[in-house]
Amino acid sequence: MKLQKLMGQLERSTQELDDFAYLVSHDLKEPLSGIDAYSKLLMEDYSEELGSEGRAHLEILQRLSKRMEKLVDTLLQYSRVSELELSPKKTDLDSLLDKVLDSLRVTVEKSGATINVPRPLPVVDCDGAWVREVFSSLIGNAITYNDKEENRVEIGWQDKPKQSNDGSENSHPVFYVRDNGMGIDEEEKSKVFDLFTRLKSRIKFGEGIGASLAIARKVVEKHGGEIWLESQPSEGTTFYFTLA
Repeated sequence: MKLQKLMGQLERSTQELDDFAYLVSHDLKEPLSGIDAYSKLLMEDYSEELGSEGRAHLEILQRLSKRMEKLVDTLLQYSRVSELELSPKKTDLDSLLDKVLDSLRVTVEKSGATINVPRPLPVVDCDGAWVREVFSSLIGNAITYNDKEENRVEIGWQDKPKQSNDGSENSHPVFYVRDNGMGIDEEEKSKVFDLFTRLKSRIKFGEGIGASLAIARKVVEKHGGEIWLESQPSEGTTFYFTLA
């Protein structure tokens, strides 16, 4: 009884935190949009009066407001995942992956990354819109956090035996995204999926806010799956996940 009571309190606290994050994020959107709009007006209408120093200050203000807006959007997305009710259906993950890679085309071309898909992905029951976010997050991270001259990413799957409740054995796909990048230190592995965690070894690679992997974990867990990684510093990282 005591454990059930504690679990109930924990669930209520989690729900309240998610509700709070959503409300705060939603309410912050309007003033941020106002700051961005008025700073643009100042830049356009009073550029000469502001002078070079004034324009520089406004440009910094615009960059900061955009970064804050991105943070708010991420909070909103994270809170939506918490409330997510899946709409699973038969989904051709090979076709889904094509759409993900198309959306990442600019990133791939800019980085010079080579994307390898050894064999077609299977058709599975899942919420395609959210699983697309998982692939996009993992592939985007694999491309971005790479310090090698040849940036290589492999996307694939393998069968893993699974024991059913009735004692029979079947197999289900384990998907992976593998890179040859900088890898992750052992002491940092436990932090990878934490919300708003940016690994110190990766900060120089951009202004990400460290939430995409936390969202990916939530989506995978909503599907009843697991997500984990294997990594060696300077040798690359492989993220694995299942959807059941």
